[in-house]
Amino acid sequence: MKINAINEYRVEVELDAAEMERLGVCFDTLDWADIETRRALWSLLGQVRDAGVPVNPAGKLLIEACRLKNGIRLCFTALPPREKDLPLTCLKREEAASALRFASFADLLRGAAFLPREGLTAYRRGDTYYLLAPEPADRAALARAAEFGEPVKTAGLTKPLLEEYCIPLAL
Repeated sequence: MKINAINEYRVEVELDAAEMERLGVCFDTLDWADIETRRALWSLLGQVRDAGVPVNPAGKLLIEACRLKNGIRLCFTALPPREKDLPLTCLKREEAASALRFASFADLLRGAAFLPREGLTAYRRGDTYYLLAPEPADRAALARAAEFGEPVKTAGLTKPLLEEYCIPLAL
């Protein structure tokens, strides 16, 4: 288990396949509504605290999950409680997706023409445009769309990053 304390409110935990099996978690079945998932994640948070990384989910807790080659990355973000907010725990699982970056809206439209419209989302940040195609995406269609842009590689979750830092666009 790799633990990376980003700040006092956020910690990333990487688990390999054996650790996931020991905890009884699987990326495809992670669901906060499932009592076994909740128990496993609370147990994992206890292990993180035992390792000396303080995580205090006294208020809202956001748990983001990302599939890795041989495991999973879980990002725990504990937000401090506010008077008007009710305690809430949320589990977000990134759906597999392929993202492309474009220099212009016209290039984005040209690239989008090669991909099926269903599940396709577009974003803008400044003068840069992004297209997110859900998996399983046709690799040949993605390659043709990438002729007008470039594939996006991120160290973390792609979709939540685009949703948080970009403006959604209608196609």
